[in-house]
Amino acid sequence: MQNVAKATYRRILERRAQENGIDFVNGVATAITPMAFFETVMVKSYETLVDSDTRVDVNTGTVAAGRLQSLIESRDYDHELLVMKVQMAQICAAVKSTVLHPAFRSMYLS
Repeated sequence: MQNVAKATYRRILERRAQENGIDFVNGVATAITPMAFFETVMVKSYETLVDSDTRVDVNTGTVAAGRLQSLIESRDYDHELLVMKVQMAQICAAVKSTVLHPAFRSMYLS
C-alpha cells in the first residue's frame, strides 16, 4: 500500500512539474510547486480520512458540508453563465445574419 501512495505522490509532482515547465527528472526539489504540495497534502489527508479508524467530529463535518454546498452552488453559477454566453452568441449570430442578409442590406445602407 505504501508503494501505491508513493506512486500517487510522484504522479502529482510529475503532472504539476509538467504544467509549470519544470524538468522533474533533473530537479525534484524545484518540482515541488505550491499546487503539488497542497494536492499531496489533500491526498494524504484523504487517505487518513477514509481509514475506518478515523473519527470526524461534528464541527469538521459541518464545515465540510458548508464548503461542499458552496462548491455545488458555484458550479451552478458557472453553468448558468456558460448557458448565457452560448445564448448571447446565438443572438449575435442571428442579428448578424439578418443585418447582413442581402434583402435587408440595402435598407441599412440607404
